[in-house]
Amino acid sequence: MKRNIIAVAGMLSLNGLFAQVPDVHEEAHHKQIYEYGSFRYLRVEAAPGDTTAMHNHRLSILYLNLYHAEVWLDEAGIAPRTATLPEYWVGSNHYEFNDPMVHRFAVTGAQALYLIAVERSFAESLAPFNAWEKPVYQMHGFVVFEITTADYLAYCKAGAYPAIVKIGEGYLEPGQFLTCTEANTHASDALDKSLLWLVLPE
Repeated sequence: MKRNIIAVAGMLSLNGLFAQVPDVHEEAHHKQIYEYGSFRYLRVEAAPGDTTAMHNHRLSILYLNLYHAEVWLDEAGIAPRTATLPEYWVGSNHYEFNDPMVHRFAVTGAQALYLIAVERSFAESLAPFNAWEKPVYQMHGFVVFEITTADYLAYCKAGAYPAIVKIGEGYLEPGQFLTCTEANTHASDALDKSLLWLVLPE
């Protein structure tokens, strides 16, 4: 009986910890900048030496990294470790809302961390859009294509998810969001040399 009481008390304590820790989009280094369909888009920026607050990950999340970065990771229940995020690295993780992953990170290298994170809040299936070759990444409910601005204008005739600039030219900069409305406004610049990421639900 005593053992059961201790176990229940431990669970309540752990639940209280999760309740006090902010969700990822509420942490200071993660800025929500857009929301469309099942996706919530976050800009993640941290200078060399910065350490984030502990925060919860409750949803599947995709990372689109723009520049090489060295980071230290501190995840609840796991020994701290270091990791290298290569330029243009794409990765994802799946988490459960009621069983969040709690962690923080610090930038240990000389280069600031700058990436776009995409959270998926609910399941959504789209009709296949087969204008391009195979996606560059497909996992955890995300499909990522690398396309030109001209490709994106063609996509906008059938869809409306925003694109994220991977390599920018002209009026586009890395990490910038491009919506269909903006793309059509700048249609005369569609042949620039920019390369975009288009993330769609799997």
